Amino acid sequence: MKNVFIDGNNAVCIGYYRARATVLKPDFETDNVAESLFNFSIYVFFNMMHKIIKEHPGSRIFVVWDGRQGSTWRKVENNDYKGNRNKNIDYYDVLYQVLDKCREMLGNYPVIQCQKNDAEADDLMFTLCKMYNDDENKIFSTDSDLIQLAQQFKNVKIWNPTKKEYHVVPPYNYVTYKSIIGDKSDNIAGLNGFGPKKAEKATYSKLSTLTPDQLKHVENNLKIIDLSRNPSVEENYEYLKNLLSSYKINMNLDKVKKDFFELKIKSFIDKWDSIVKSLHLLNLELTNGRTSEEEGKPS
Repeated sequence: MKNVFIDGNNAVCIGYYRARATVLKPDFETDNVAESLFNFSIYVFFNMMHKIIKEHPGSRIFVVWDGRQGSTWRKVENNDYKGNRNKNIDYYDVLYQVLDKCREMLGNYPVIQCQKNDAEADDLMFTLCKMYNDDENKIFSTDSDLIQLAQQFKNVKIWNPTKKEYHVVPPYNYVTYKSIIGDKSDNIAGLNGFGPKKAEKATYSKLSTLTPDQLKHVENNLKIIDLSRNPSVEENYEYLKNLLSSYKINMNLDKVKKDFFELKIKSFIDKWDSIVKSLHLLNLELTNGRTSEEEGKPS
């Protein structure tokens, strides 16, 4: 079986920031900046979704979202975690509106949406890869943290939708490397004086060259970077097992088409027949395929 796991929040952010780059240009003509940003963001997101669906016939599509309190436990471990996210920019509230609208609209698509309040999307994708370890799994995300999944599980590839290439999986332990060098995107501090080459060398030496204080710093980083160390791994498994055993696909393409009309996304209406064909094929795969009997068990 083939599965596609889409990092939902990551995909929405791609759409939002791509839309910002266009809509906020001085020469962009609009009577309502917020509305244009909202509509354009949704267009980019669903254009990506339609392309993924069309290019992966025979695959089950999972869209995995961050929970509302998904990062809380990591912030308890590290007060600085994601503390660098700048929310004081114009029209940032539109991002949350787009997130809600995309989740709502996907409820009418033949895809499986996963969201657990106290888990980040990374945590659930770790569990999905473990559950479906014997399948072919492809992840869509720009988040390099997910490289660890390609090292921990077989048959996992990670596609970067902005660079349009697969993430390179290094020969060294990537989780250890990231714990040494840190993660600027999540505001996780690395070891002072360690660049990529020095961090890679320390990883190969299995940290034997580090001081006790440095080892302690790396260990603290590992707690929040290494997805297998999430204290709720078993709980996440039970959540997904129960979700998949009872998940119902409620495809409503008339509602989807109406949404695109209201959002003034004419390009989707113009190629509606092609979109519908791909969605019907995906729905057929999910209806005739397996969502609950293949979960497997954590090993």
